[in-house]
Amino acid sequence: MGQSLGTAVALELAARSREEAAADAPRPFAKVVLLSPFLSIPEVARSALLPLRVLPVPVLRAFVRDPLDNAAAARRLRRSASGGATRVQILHGDQDEIVPYSHGVQLASLIREAGDSATAEMVTVPKAGHNDLWAPGYETSVLEAIRDFVERP
Repeated sequence: MGQSLGTAVALELAARSREEAAADAPRPFAKVVLLSPFLSIPEVARSALLPLRVLPVPVLRAFVRDPLDNAAAARRLRRSASGGATRVQILHGDQDEIVPYSHGVQLASLIREAGDSATAEMVTVPKAGHNDLWAPGYETSVLEAIRDFVERP
C-alpha cells in the first residue's frame, strides 16, 4: 500500500516482484492498494503546478532526478504475465487539489490494459481532497473499501 508519493514505491515493488517471479524468485505481489496515485512527477508538475505558473517545465525537470513514473510501472505489470494477476485498488478523492483525480482514472485504465496479468479497481472518494482520505468523514469508507479489497479472494 502506498499513498501519494508512496504509490510510486508500492507500484514499482509490485512491477519488480512480477519481473523477478519470471526468474524463479518468490511469488509476485497479489494485491496493491494505491491512495491518490499520480502518473509521474513530471505529469503532476504539468497538470497541477503549471496552471499556477510557479516554474516553467524545463526548470522543474532540472530538479527531478527520478520521475517516479507510475504509468511506466503499470506497463511493466502487464508485460510480465507470470505468477497470476496482480490486483490493484486505486482510491482517489475527486476533489484532489494536488494530484488530479484524472491521474488515478488514467492509471486504472493503464493497469486494466494488462489483460490477464493485472486488474484495477477504481474507488472514487466523493468530495475528498488529497489529504482527506484519513480525515473524519472519509476514513471509515476508505478503510472499509481497503478491507473489502484485501479480504476478497
